[in-house]
Amino acid sequence: EMCNAHAHNSRAITNDAPIDTNGKSHPVNLELLGSMVDDPSLRTEWVKIAVNHIITNFYDGLTFDFESPLSVNDPRNDAYVMLVKETNKALKDIDEGFQISVCASWGPGLPLGIDGRAYDYKALADA
Repeated sequence: EMCNAHAHNSRAITNDAPIDTNGKSHPVNLELLGSMVDDPSLRTEWVKIAVNHIITNFYDGLTFDFESPLSVNDPRNDAYVMLVKETNKALKDIDEGFQISVCASWGPGLPLGIDGRAYDYKALADA
């Protein structure tokens, strides 16, 4: 049986707050990224939760809508890139058709970024 979105040739994409099997949401935020800098295994766990959420709910992918300020040299920038990269790899290992997208500000605004969001957009695009 096909879901309503797929029946109309549409894709269903979830946001970056996957829900685990206990019903708890795991949004991407500064605290989470900071924890991932100190303990990369938390990133692996988040990816597992996200992949399970996507597959269980028949989504076609995930949009990272992280919009908190990060400076160019903030180590959480690297943690964010790695989270996107590892999520993309985990999904593509299952099916190349899965989609990952990243919301970006309306301009680069470097070196400070728009609204303080100096993300590594090149690395995010490569992820």
